Amino acid sequence: MSGLKIPYLKQLTSAGSMDAAELLMSNGALIRIDKINWADFPAIIDTSAYTGYSKDYLWIHYVVRNETIRAVCRQDQEPVWQDSCVEFFLKQGDNYRNFEFNCLGVCLSANGP
Repeated sequence: MSGLKIPYLKQLTSAGSMDAAELLMSNGALIRIDKINWADFPAIIDTSAYTGYSKDYLWIHYVVRNETIRAVCRQDQEPVWQDSCVEFFLKQGDNYRNFEFNCLGVCLSANGP
C-alpha cells in the first residue's frame, strides 16, 4: 500500500453518513482489500475502503459485497470478529490501536504491542 495518499476533504463534517459516504466514494482514496492473512478463512470477499480526513477525523467508508453475512453483536466491545466484519489499525509509537466493525456499526477497539 506504499504511496497511498489520503486526501484532506474539508467538506467532511458530522454530516449524515450517506453524505459522507457519497463524498468519500467520489473524492476519497480507494483501497482495494484483496489479501487474506488467515489460513482458516481463505475466501476473498469483494471489499474496498474509501478514505479521507478532515480537521478532526479520519474517515473510512467500507464497501463489502458478499452473498451471506453474520451480524449478531449489537453492543460496542462485543466480539465482532465472530460476525462479518472489517478492521483497521493505527500505529501509535510502538503500539497500535485496532478497530473492528460489523455491518451494524458495532465497534470493538483495543490497543496492542
